[in-house]
Order: sequence, then structure tokens, then C-alpha cells
Amino acid sequence: MPGGFALETSDERYPTVRLRPQGQADLTLFCYGGMLPEAEAALEALFEEHELLCELVCPTQLYPFNAAPVLESVRRTGRLLVVEEGQAFAALGSEVIARVAQAAPGALKAVGRLAAARHPIPAAPELEAESLPGARHIVRKVKELVHGQ
Repeated sequence: MPGGFALETSDERYPTVRLRPQGQADLTLFCYGGMLPEAEAALEALFEEHELLCELVCPTQLYPFNAAPVLESVRRTGRLLVVEEGQAFAALGSEVIARVAQAAPGALKAVGRLAAARHPIPAAPELEAESLPGARHIVRKVKELVHGQ
């Protein structure tokens, strides 16, 4: 866990995990599953190299989906980046963004999605790593959403 962040877990049977920075977060970063290590690495790089703080929301149960933790965070940050291993089309990320937009109209100043490359994901680990979003992709997208770069 990156320094300067507090680990919080909900009291649900399958909890939502949150990493909250000690200061005001610039963006809410939503991920699940295998994207968690990449998101944690990105949090650290964003803070140390770019002085940007993100709040990470990572559910351990996708259905039924509890939108409350991500909504609470987005209401504070105004920005949301959804990162997932699968394809972007018709994925959980689109559902998360839709729920936030419906439940908190006007709360989103910026929103983005990162997903796997638009081709079948290879079985070879080296090629798979090239097809999936990594920490460097997350850092680049967060900077774009926060600074418009």
C-alpha cells in the first residue's frame, strides 16, 4: 500500500476496498480484480512524480453492484477513471459511469475509461501484459483528466 493512504473496507460480506489519500483527492479511480496492483502502482507514481492524489475504489463483489462507495468518492473529487481488464464495450465500466451520471447529475467534471486493447487477449504472459492497461496508462489518463493534457 502506498504511503500517505488509509486502507478502508466496508463491512459487507464481500467488501469494497478503498485507499484514501490523507489530502483532498483529485480523482476517483475505480478498478476491480487483476487491475488492483496496477492501480496501486499508479497511485504511488501519481503522488510521487506528479503530486496528484487519487482515491481508489475496488469492489470485491461485482453483482449486485454497490454504487455507494464510488458515488461518495466522485461527489468529492468530480472526476472518475474506470480501469478494467476486459473490453470496454458493454463492460462493467460503462455501468459504473452510467450509475454515477444518473445518481449524481452534474457531479462529473471529467470521466474516462481504460480497458484491454481491442483484440483477443493473448495467453502468453508477456503479450498479455502489453494488451492490458498498466500503471503507466493509468498515470497518463489521470493526468489527462485532471489537467486536460
